[in-house]
Amino acid sequence: MQMNPTVNPRPAPAVPQYKLGGTPRSAQIWKLFESLGPVILLFVVVAVIAIIKPSFILPANLLTVGLQGSVNAVLSIGMTLVIVSGGIDLSVGTMMSLSMVVMAICGMASSGTGNSREYQSRSGWCSS
Repeated sequence: MQMNPTVNPRPAPAVPQYKLGGTPRSAQIWKLFESLGPVILLFVVVAVIAIIKPSFILPANLLTVGLQGSVNAVLSIGMTLVIVSGGIDLSVGTMMSLSMVVMAICGMASSGTGNSREYQSRSGWCSS
């Protein structure tokens, strides 16, 4: 079987050259949106909620939203460090739930509400 040496393979298609650094304007906008998209979306959501309910942007409400989100932020930072270090530990949520129950029982024992006195007298680990 002989190959014909005069037949040339197809040439590669020409890549169009664009101005502005070799990428079209729409690609630059898309790259900017990929990096800043979550921040833009956050501002859009806050603006829509503020239009629907103006009391959302009051300082007291923003402080409450920030305080409620701070627990999840601390947990997510801790989980990120655990996963990056190579050990995947999924018990963080369980430990958070257990610690909240223990704090609720101790809080009820110290304030004298509910049936927490019964728990305190049985276990002795909450002191009032």
